[in-house]
Amino acid sequence: MKYFKNILDGYIVSVSTAQGQTEISQNEYNNILSMADATYAYIKNSKYYGNKDIIVMGFSLGTGVATYTASTNDADGLILVAPYNN
Repeated sequence: MKYFKNILDGYIVSVSTAQGQTEISQNEYNNILSMADATYAYIKNSKYYGNKDIIVMGFSLGTGVATYTASTNDADGLILVAPYNN
C-alpha cells in the first residue's frame, strides 16, 4: 500500500470490495450499487473533497462495483486489483 500512497498522494481513493461473496441476489447487488453511488456522492460533497481527483478502486469481486461506480459518476480514474474475468 505504500506504493499506492506515493502514487495517489493528493487524491481521494474510494475502495470497493465484496468480501467473501460469490453469489448474491439481484436485490443485494442493487443495494451494493446504491451504497457505492451514495459513497461517491458523500465524497464528492465532503468538505475534504476540495476539487481533488477521485479515483475509484476495487479488489476482486469489488472490481465490478468499482467499474460501475466509475462509469456512472464523474470519476477521474479507476484501479482494478485482481479483477474477475467473467
